[in-house]
Amino acid sequence: MSIASSFGTSEQLATATTLEVTGSPESLPNEPLPDHACTQRLQRVLETPLEFVFSTSFDTAAIEEEVRQTLSHLATRDTLDEDLPQNLPSHLARLCECSRLAPEEEQQLFRSMNFLKFGANQKRLRLQEEERPTSEQLASIEEDLENAERVRNHIIQANTRLVFSVIRKFVNPQHSFDDLLSDGIFTLIRAVDKFDTDRGFRFSTYAYRAITSNTCRKIANRQKELARQATAANQLIDESLESPTPPGMNEQTWTQLNGVLTQLIQRLDRREQLILRSRHALGSHRTTHTFQDLANRLGISKERVRQLEHRAVQKLRNWAAEQSVQELVEPVLT
Repeated sequence: MSIASSFGTSEQLATATTLEVTGSPESLPNEPLPDHACTQRLQRVLETPLEFVFSTSFDTAAIEEEVRQTLSHLATRDTLDEDLPQNLPSHLARLCECSRLAPEEEQQLFRSMNFLKFGANQKRLRLQEEERPTSEQLASIEEDLENAERVRNHIIQANTRLVFSVIRKFVNPQHSFDDLLSDGIFTLIRAVDKFDTDRGFRFSTYAYRAITSNTCRKIANRQKELARQATAANQLIDESLESPTPPGMNEQTWTQLNGVLTQLIQRLDRREQLILRSRHALGSHRTTHTFQDLANRLGISKERVRQLEHRAVQKLRNWAAEQSVQELVEPVLT
């Protein structure tokens, strides 16, 4: 399983990075496969994304021996590093257990990974000219892809601590560590796929710039989203709860309810206030807005609006219970 297959919380990322493709397909007789088996394996091989950086070293005879040495080294290498980052939970510290790469080792790993992908791509191109590919041809491509993934995973694990060193500088109440970590890991993976060793600088330099740039871009986009939400909120949030007494409710009860709701709603954040007032017709115009209308105003999904409304209602119910006014507030929230 590749690290690239999971972008969730830091707990999920910690689990993902411990998984690694091991082994290789067994050699099969070099004979045409039955149609049904051939179709499935051939389709899987042809649809596998292949992205590599070509190097002039691929034309040398030494590259194949270097790849064999790299794979052998990965199979026997002790990857644990005792010098782990401080002040990290254990599930995050596990992401940094892989030892840092020496410059020469880094170059060798990248050359091996890209050569394996390059070889798989060359074999795949030849495969497309075959009327009926053999099991040996498919197994050779699958082995190259699995070995390339092993090398790729190792490079990612060895550089994960770089993501921590970048994103921890940007953590704030609006941008959680888990959100930034997920994006940072994704950026690291993309950097591994695009890094060109022939340019002569370390991967950490390239990855640091990529992660920093992407994190700044994410924060800037988030700020724009918050500004858009604030603009939409300002159109509705300032509506007063001082509307005419609803039919069937005496003025004294409405005045009391009005005061309680005003006090409780002001404890919500601005977006929650907007959604709650709009959904429950608590503004001066007493108009109920749909989830889709609010989603369009706030620039978020309809399901996200539903989740925020549920959270806001639960908060009001809890606060109302603390003040023993739940019976007064509950009719408005249902």
